[in-house]
Amino acid sequence: MKVVPFSSLMRFTIDFLIFWSSGYFVTLKAETPLDVDRMGNAFGEVVQRHGALRTAFSWDEKNGKLLQTVYPTVDFQSSLVDLSQEADPAAKAYELAMIANKEPNFKLNRLPLLNATMFDLGGGEWAFKVIIHHIIIDEASLGIFFYDLFTVYLKGSDSLPPVSLHYSDFSDWLVHTSTRREELRDQQLKYWAETLKDVQPLHLTLAKPSSKELTPITQIDATMDSDVLAEYHKLISDAGVTAFAGFFAAYNVLLFKYSSQQSFVVGTAVTQRRNAPQLVDVIGFFANMLPIKTTIDDDQMFAEYLASFKDSLMESLQNDDVTYEEIVQQGKSSSHGRGYFKHLFAPGGVNLDMISSLEAGQMYAKSILPLPNGEEQYEFLLTVHTKTGQVVLRFDNFLYSEETAKQFLDAYIGLVGTLGRDPHVKIRDVSAVSVAEHDRLVNELASYTDTPIPEHCLHQLVEEQALRKPRLAAVEFDADSLTYAELNSTANRIARSLIQQGVGSESVVALCFDRGIQQILAILAVLKAGGTFLPLDPDDPTLRKELMIVDCKAKVLLTTSSHSRDFEKSIASKVLVSTSLFFIIQVPIDHDGSRLHISMTPAM
Repeated sequence: MKVVPFSSLMRFTIDFLIFWSSGYFVTLKAETPLDVDRMGNAFGEVVQRHGALRTAFSWDEKNGKLLQTVYPTVDFQSSLVDLSQEADPAAKAYELAMIANKEPNFKLNRLPLLNATMFDLGGGEWAFKVIIHHIIIDEASLGIFFYDLFTVYLKGSDSLPPVSLHYSDFSDWLVHTSTRREELRDQQLKYWAETLKDVQPLHLTLAKPSSKELTPITQIDATMDSDVLAEYHKLISDAGVTAFAGFFAAYNVLLFKYSSQQSFVVGTAVTQRRNAPQLVDVIGFFANMLPIKTTIDDDQMFAEYLASFKDSLMESLQNDDVTYEEIVQQGKSSSHGRGYFKHLFAPGGVNLDMISSLEAGQMYAKSILPLPNGEEQYEFLLTVHTKTGQVVLRFDNFLYSEETAKQFLDAYIGLVGTLGRDPHVKIRDVSAVSVAEHDRLVNELASYTDTPIPEHCLHQLVEEQALRKPRLAAVEFDADSLTYAELNSTANRIARSLIQQGVGSESVVALCFDRGIQQILAILAVLKAGGTFLPLDPDDPTLRKELMIVDCKAKVLLTTSSHSRDFEKSIASKVLVSTSLFFIIQVPIDHDGSRLHISMTPAM
């Protein structure tokens, strides 16, 4: 039994790497009957082979430290579930795997910190669920786990070379070099404080919640055309850029296109220490999360941005001896104490080549899926397998629908193709729409060419209906309602106030309302005044709403008293004073005492 101090590198995984999946679900087709006992023994031998899988943790009260204990043996037993009689056995197996991954019931001081289940799906098809506590394994290690598992099953344990190093040896090295790394700590934290001091959260225009219930984190994937992949690899090779930096840069450009934010941060896990030849086949946690800041000038050519991003990325990687926990802790006195990113980029992920290369044993991997858990907290995690061209997008479906996520994924693949063909294209001229989406939009717009143009505008139709049937209910929401006469007269009063403040043709008026009658009144009033309305989602962050107001040069903001407080101390209001009127007055609606606020007074 070996006991070593818990390394600082691993410590931050408890709090900040909860989004790394601790489980994988693999389905395969076996041409010959699967020997269940032999596969169960293979699981046990893999656990015995790697010290990280025989690890538990305990608290040293005397020294105030968490200790990592590597036990010489562990009694590991996999389980078997027969689902061959189920109507949809694969779906049932995945459902059971998701439930187990959500509540694995791991205890850090109790062995083992993993569990595994074999599902018999019938017809020679099998599924394997493996869940490992994220404190002892990174995603690359899961590829090693499955490779070792299937190799031991097919060829025996003697077919694998002995493990010369274990993760505990790496932990020892971290402890022995801690003094030198501590000397670097202050210097590197200063670098991150300076680099991240002005960053703002990234907000995409794509947000659209899913219309159907999905797992909190949902995954879709696609594969790049081989010619597109080869062309892009040639581009980044000629530019002297690694595949990691090259595909990361394309992701940044797409995020810029969907946000219009020139400067933002994307998180990525770096595993530079694993690059050491001695650690290539070692299971453990070698990742360190870094917040990578980028700045994009849309007047740049992509080749210029790629070169600048390479330099800034290299500088960040040279300051990776501090953990993300320490970087965030340092920023807690500022507005960035929340963390720096909700969008992530990952190169490679699980080594699919390792698993799929076992086809010689008449076992064919059908699918390899991560098992998301409820603690994952991000909007997008894009994983690019740079050798095979497989691109995997995991997304928060409470913010994005599957259709929206697919649009983003297709746009990324299309963007890689565009940049590979012409690296000298200016970023402002790059389309964020995939070829398929472009064709759909063109065809959809073309179908409207024969549609007759209405003779009357919407607000004119409301006016006509108010004359014909003034007492007829026009709008209803919950317990409130307005007749056509009430709707028209109230909208007229608001429109006159807008006109007095200079709203007219080509004027933009921002609207910020919850769903309800006030929203309809505001839209009609703007149309009557001859302006154009800009709808704002009240649930969006204030900064995003401010940027939209500024970008569209809105002269007036219409909102309610509850939402007007969001703008009282905003930077947008200060900017708008120099470009337009930004005022707040109250206009009576004369309906249940509610009042509509028109933003027309400087909100200083």
